[in-house]
Amino acid sequence: MRKERLELFSDGVFAIILTLLVIDLEVPRAFGLAGLREATPGLLVHAGAFFVIGMAWITHHQFFEHIRTVGRGLLGWNLLVLFWITLVPYGARIAAADPGNGLGAAMMAGCVTLSLASTIAMVWLGKFDSAVMDSRNLSWRRRRRNAFLGEVALGIVCTALSFVSPWFGYAYLSLGIAALVVKPVSDVLAAQQAAEAAEGA
Repeated sequence: MRKERLELFSDGVFAIILTLLVIDLEVPRAFGLAGLREATPGLLVHAGAFFVIGMAWITHHQFFEHIRTVGRGLLGWNLLVLFWITLVPYGARIAAADPGNGLGAAMMAGCVTLSLASTIAMVWLGKFDSAVMDSRNLSWRRRRRNAFLGEVALGIVCTALSFVSPWFGYAYLSLGIAALVVKPVSDVLAAQQAAEAAEGA
């Protein structure tokens, strides 16, 4: 099966999730600075959830960037990844209503963690044809896997500690920006092609 339909479906789900975040924002009852103060917690939670989901989309995009064809097993794992992300707006709504309540922070951090764990399972167990699943990229794949496993372990700890203080959950979510420092697959492919060109010269 070609990957285009899967990518279009996944991108559509991410777009809908981001839209739901905006719909859940409540209009403040007051006006002026009083209204801004009332709306600030919801806006901050919205911004955090938006960028966390955005980082999840970037990670998802980087994975599928090098996929050529996908098998049925990968479809199921991809659905599980998306399922956990769809619950983030619900956690954000709880957190926006009461930022000091650990349930909202724990739910968002837990869903992001489970989505990341599902992504790892998708890579390990899903059937697909990849341009970088090559012995020459073994060390890079191990580093990437270890980074993701470390993030999952941290997510589990922070999710549990969110019930003690929601700031553990918020701190973990703020680390979602770390997805940007993971070496993109395109860079690995470029290095691989350059090495092959040098060998052929």
